[in-house]
Amino acid sequence: MKRTLTGLIFLQILLGCLLLLILLPVISSWIHAPALADLSRLAFAPFCHQLPGRSFALAGVKLAVCARCAGIYLGMFLGIQGIATSAFAKATADRKVARTMMMNKTVLIPILLMAADGFLNWFGIIDTPGWARFLLGLGFGFASGRLLGFGVSDLIEMLGDEREWKTGNIT
Repeated sequence: MKRTLTGLIFLQILLGCLLLLILLPVISSWIHAPALADLSRLAFAPFCHQLPGRSFALAGVKLAVCARCAGIYLGMFLGIQGIATSAFAKATADRKVARTMMMNKTVLIPILLMAADGFLNWFGIIDTPGWARFLLGLGFGFASGRLLGFGVSDLIEMLGDEREWKTGNIT
């Protein structure tokens, strides 16, 4: 239980640093260090197209990622935050079954919405505005963050059980 919470807090800190990296171009404009903005954009270049027309601007400075990616990263942060602060003390087998059924639906819906949006944009049928891209990314990121958080907590529980088994402390 304590290790699970520690693992989720560590994951939360990593995602918080990722969000800070996204905001680095804005911070670099405040402290007059353009090299930091370039470093941030370079870090996200393999994962995001970073088109200026699809990126949000904060204080007149474009973020390091597009609106959809910003939503995904923020959603992952919030999804894991929700798990870390939820009722961990009540982890039962029934909850795991309900969690699995819920996660199948929660992850599938945002994936389908993002795929539909991507194809409709690709074929030129619609041009989704930035706020809608952000919301689609936020939904997907939140569901993915919850799934990642549950996976980390389950992995830590499994590793804890394995350690007890190896030392012969199974009751």
